[in-house]
Amino acid sequence: MPTEMPDFAMPPEADAPARDAAADAAHAAGEPSAAPHAAHPERSPEPASPSDEDEEPWGRPDPQPVRRPWRLLLAATLVGVLLGAGLVSAVQGMERAAGDGDRARLAEAAMAYLTAIADGRAEEATRLVPPPGLAGAADLLTDPVLAAAGRITEPQAGFAQIEGDEARIEVGFVLGRTDVSRTLEAVREAGGWRVTTSLAERVQNYAYGPGTSSVSLAGVPAASGELLLYPALYMTDAHDDGFVSTQSVTFSVDGDARTAVEISPMVQVAPGVAERLEPVAMAFGLACQLREGCGIPPGELVPTHQVQPYLEGADATQASVYLARSTDAGGELEWHEVRMRGDFADGADAGDWECGMPSLGTGQVEAWEACVP
Repeated sequence: MPTEMPDFAMPPEADAPARDAAADAAHAAGEPSAAPHAAHPERSPEPASPSDEDEEPWGRPDPQPVRRPWRLLLAATLVGVLLGAGLVSAVQGMERAAGDGDRARLAEAAMAYLTAIADGRAEEATRLVPPPGLAGAADLLTDPVLAAAGRITEPQAGFAQIEGDEARIEVGFVLGRTDVSRTLEAVREAGGWRVTTSLAERVQNYAYGPGTSSVSLAGVPAASGELLLYPALYMTDAHDDGFVSTQSVTFSVDGDARTAVEISPMVQVAPGVAERLEPVAMAFGLACQLREGCGIPPGELVPTHQVQPYLEGADATQASVYLARSTDAGGELEWHEVRMRGDFADGADAGDWECGMPSLGTGQVEAWEACVP
């Protein structure tokens, strides 16, 4: 059975709130309403968020920027530090460059001295650094003597210490197969440096013999006593003048002023001369024993084959011939010297030779006589 549809009625529309005539007039005029919330008097306006008030739209400059003076102070300080550091660095660079130049000039002066010695230029080395003065001691500081020697090699200058107008520099060189290091002192002079430490070393020559020509280096006579030589390996000349002969002696000079080199070249009567002198001295000794007051007591004389040159004065060439006499005390030998002088050249007449017995007190012959009566 059909049922009837119930009637449906739309709810009544709510009455719109009454508009304020004054607000409508203001709205129409484009003015803001004096009472925006008047339509809802029951609502109270919400307070604005503090963050919303401080926040500025993007890109909008702060109309009143906050001043921060500590940033300016920090920037000024940083600039000052950088400028100061740059100035100090520049000054240090200038001082370093000046110091490097000073050391370079010092090394140049030292190398000039070492190179002169290495090249065999002894006279140039002496001009650069005069050695301590010794009378006659510098006679061998010549170019021929140094040039003939085994000279130093690989000269080099090392660490330098400069204190005002004075300086010290370490130098080195090779002598033979030995590395040698020395310290040179220098003084500032004429915008450069002058080396004051000489490498000329004292050499004590103990050679003896007739005249000073019995020992020589590169043909230059070497006097007995103190000599000066530059660092090198030296060899004395072999010498034979018909009366004496000198064997070559090799020695090393390393330029250390604290030490002294000693040489003793063997100077001896030439073998041929010794063979002629010994029998004559033997005959003189036997004849002396037969005379009263002879310096050789009676007893058997035997030759010792010891014949040595002897120097008495600059022009007197003498030889000492040693004879031995047997004593009664257990057959011990007692040595006696017969001094001889004359022309001992090959072929000379022995009748012109003179002999004598040296005094025990003075060592000199007081009375010369013919060796052969």
